[in-house]
Amino acid sequence: MPPHEKQDQGFQPLEKFAEALGISPAALARYRRVAAAWPRNKRDSHTSWSVHAILAGHPDRFDLIKHPPPGREATWTCEAAKKRRETKQRLSRRSVASPGLAGWLRQPACRRRPRLLGSRHDDDTS
Repeated sequence: MPPHEKQDQGFQPLEKFAEALGISPAALARYRRVAAAWPRNKRDSHTSWSVHAILAGHPDRFDLIKHPPPGREATWTCEAAKKRRETKQRLSRRSVASPGLAGWLRQPACRRRPRLLGSRHDDDTS
């Protein structure tokens, strides 16, 4: 049996399972991804599966799910979860783009060396 046929056999049970459930294999893959991101004991029974899916990639999702945004209902909505996810993405991009350590490391090595007080370089006037 050619190697590509062996590989396809691994996916056949999932395809058959998805078919038995009446959903597409892609939908089953999404359900599996969310279920893997949210162990059963970390899920919130008062929050929809869609919100769990939106927050699945958030590094603080287990703590975040316990604290819904303030408001009249004080429950997670898909819109609130998307906003929280987008805020996290903007913050992570900003931290990567900020100079800080990354900017310091991009400098040539000769400019990175800290100057010590009392060293011979302090006497240079050039």
